[in-house]
Amino acid sequence: LDRVIDPMAPPPEEEASFISDRLDDELDRKAFGGRLGVRLKKALAVGVSGYAGVHEAQGELGVQVFCADASYQDQALSARVELLLARRETATGDAETASGFFAQAAYKLLDGLLEPAVQYDEEPTHHTKSITFGVNTYPFARDGLSLATRVDVRYTRHEGMGDTYLEAQVVLGF
Repeated sequence: LDRVIDPMAPPPEEEASFISDRLDDELDRKAFGGRLGVRLKKALAVGVSGYAGVHEAQGELGVQVFCADASYQDQALSARVELLLARRETATGDAETASGFFAQAAYKLLDGLLEPAVQYDEEPTHHTKSITFGVNTYPFARDGLSLATRVDVRYTRHEGMGDTYLEAQVVLGF
């Protein structure tokens, strides 16, 4: 070693610049998000959430998302509505915006064993509208077990492209 390294000495100017630039780069890639919600009544809750971060590996293109929601739930009826607004920077320097919403409702029948549900969602930016009809079953609800099944049929229409999709799914949950 031709020089002694003093751990308490300030780094040479080029090292300090490198560390500072790297720290700035890391801070630019951070994402921040959260949700604030309040229960207005026993069955009614509202909230807002947001996110700000980046959407690509180099950490140069930002994205911001804002969401507002409301939900209602009593013993048999549950309903939820949510609105989303988003803005994303592109590589060309432009910004893309998107918005959408969904609303869903479900009602438990037969002492909570069966729950028909319907959901409607729309994303005007891509001219997409969907409606989903589903049935949730809770075969062991009376025994306190959390086994559930869900059968959905979803109809989606992409008006801008003229495409229509019909999907079916079966889900088993624990």
